[in-house]
Amino acid sequence: MAKRRRTYHREMLSSFTEPGSLGVVVNVTYRQCYWPALDEPVALFAEGSSGIQVQGPPTPRNVIFPEDTVFLPLLSSDGRELEFLTRSDCFYKRTKEVQEVIEDVLVEREIEVEDGIIHKVEYVKPVVLNKEVEVTRELSVKAAKKHAASRKRGRR
Repeated sequence: MAKRRRTYHREMLSSFTEPGSLGVVVNVTYRQCYWPALDEPVALFAEGSSGIQVQGPPTPRNVIFPEDTVFLPLLSSDGRELEFLTRSDCFYKRTKEVQEVIEDVLVEREIEVEDGIIHKVEYVKPVVLNKEVEVTRELSVKAAKKHAASRKRGRR
């Protein structure tokens, strides 16, 4: 006899951020759930999870799902399929890096003209600064799974 399917609707899953933190999940449908805001790909489901179905919105970002996960089409309130898909491949890595950034700086100067009259002049001058900026890089499915696997083993 097949195991009964459980459905979670609009569940808050934001506290699950570590690899395997959702545990082994079998025959579960997630409909319009609130997935965690992850800065990098993470396999939230423990090894052995299967039979998962996901229907957005929102699209889970940086969640590595088991291979057999099915992403269901979105439905309108009257049951029609919408053209928007819940993506299964939405992976990126957010990091902070120091980069050269060009910023405009307002410069004020006093200039003396020939009759001894002093004029205040303001102008904008571009200046190169080293600043810490947030960088977001999109990852392929293969790169995301490789990254999540290395994180599971404790490497970064």
